[in-house]
Amino acid sequence: EAGQTLEVAMGTHGPIPKRSEERRRRNKDEGPELSKAPSGAPAEALLTEEWIVPTLEAVRGDSTWLDIDRLKASILDTRNP
Repeated sequence: EAGQTLEVAMGTHGPIPKRSEERRRRNKDEGPELSKAPSGAPAEALLTEEWIVPTLEAVRGDSTWLDIDRLKASILDTRNP
């Protein structure tokens, strides 16, 4: 008859789950191998005393807790990478 609809089998809490071979795979394929993130300043960074203070003052905004003298000493310390 023209007025009939197709019934879907329902479980007690919704539709019956799909079989494992019918499921859509949602995890991503293996991407490129991750390597260690680079550390230290880039080679082109100007790590001079004249450059450090104005740069730190510009990026700190209104963060008065930021100790520019301590950061400058840490940046100029050659033991740091």
